Amino acid sequence: MVPLRGPWRFREPGYGARLATRVTERYSGTLALGLVHWQIPYPTIPGAYVWDTRAVLVEPGWQCTWRRGVAELRVEAGPAIAMMFEGPDNGMRGGAQAGVSGTVRTGVIPWTVGIDWLWFSRAGGSGSVDGSDQHGILLSAGLGY
Repeated sequence: MVPLRGPWRFREPGYGARLATRVTERYSGTLALGLVHWQIPYPTIPGAYVWDTRAVLVEPGWQCTWRRGVAELRVEAGPAIAMMFEGPDNGMRGGAQAGVSGTVRTGVIPWTVGIDWLWFSRAGGSGSVDGSDQHGILLSAGLGY
């Protein structure tokens, strides 16, 4: 994930799975789950961190798919929830996600790549580091079926 705005900095690549259930020929309900590791810097001390935590990202959504030959193009949007094992805002933040992904089948292996925009809202409660929204671009690649 590439942070665009906000305090969270990702420490390593995340791991995830994306599931889809076809509702019609073109539309599907989706659920993406991810495990990420991030740090939130201390606002006034360079190199110090308030939180160094792992989080589960839950992204239910609605997807539209176009197919042509061995290729698929998908557009998806929906809410997003970050559930931290520890961290600010009582361990949760809500937001939204939207993305584009594609799959190309080479033989029996479907290769998938995608780009998603994630937004998590600023929290007003205690424990918030600086109360700013978090925006980021999530790049993904993997195998589908």
